[in-house]
Amino acid sequence: MMPSMSHRSEHSESAEPNVSALERLTRGIESRAQREILVECLSGKIPPATALAQLHEETGDASVMRAIVDDVTKRAASLSRATDSLLRDRVDDLTQLVVESEPESERAD
Repeated sequence: MMPSMSHRSEHSESAEPNVSALERLTRGIESRAQREILVECLSGKIPPATALAQLHEETGDASVMRAIVDDVTKRAASLSRATDSLLRDRVDDLTQLVVESEPESERAD
C-alpha cells in the first residue's frame, strides 16, 4: 500500500504544469497581478471563468483582456517546450471562454 501512495504523490506532482512552462507562457505580460491570475488559472488553481472575471476586473477593458489571452495562446502554440497537454488544454479552455463571450460581430474581424 505504501508504494501506491508514493506513486499517487508522484503522479499528482507530474499533473502540475512545469513552473518554467508557466513562466514562458506569461513572460510578456507586464502587470504582475494579471500574470498571477493567469498562472493560477493555468496551474489549475482557479477555473478559466474565474480568471477571465478577474482579468476583466483588473484591466477594465474586454479588448485588453482578450489581447492578454491571445498572447498566452500564441505563446502556447509557438513554444515547442509547451508540450504539457494539461497546460495546453487549460490555455484552450481560457481561449474558448473568451471567444464564446464575444459578440458575433467581433468574431468576424
